Amino acid sequence: MKRFLVAYTSRTGSTEGVAKRMAKVLKSEGFRCDVVDLLSTRRKDWPSPADYGGVILGSMVRMGKWDGRLRRYIDLHRNELNGPDLTLGVFSCSATAIGEPEKATREYGEGLPKQAGLRPDACRAFAGAIDLSSQSRLGLFMKGFMKAAAEDMRKEHGVDIRDGEMNDFRNWDDIEALARELGNMAAGKK
Repeated sequence: MKRFLVAYTSRTGSTEGVAKRMAKVLKSEGFRCDVVDLLSTRRKDWPSPADYGGVILGSMVRMGKWDGRLRRYIDLHRNELNGPDLTLGVFSCSATAIGEPEKATREYGEGLPKQAGLRPDACRAFAGAIDLSSQSRLGLFMKGFMKAAAEDMRKEHGVDIRDGEMNDFRNWDDIEALARELGNMAAGKK
């Protein structure tokens, strides 16, 4: 049975939710899965991609970039991640994908992996969740920034984002489809 590593960085929980859902789908398809939060796991404890038949990397996008911990993981393991026997999937979660999904796919789903020197078998950009509720992990500054961004999305794209609520724009069907696609690819490799 092939093993998958799902390694991610998430500051607000949106990317974490995607990573965990993908792992759940892979487990239901018969794969063993390790889910690793690169932010809370010490670098010396980061698993090697060489121990897996498949790896899925995920990060939120902030200011057009992936989180630095994911970039460090890629720098440490680029050769293994691009190995011919490994199935590699990459996803980004971005507020841009809420109002401009084509731009998000082009810049974050395809562009960021290429910039990082990765050759993934499949990559996507997903809309995230904008949590403006009282339980939000967003700090005061980020919550204010997200409220301003939400207002811009309302004006420019007609996106309804409600203050004081969890606004979840993740398309779980698309997320699960990517997990199944990567599982099928991994099953077809030696």
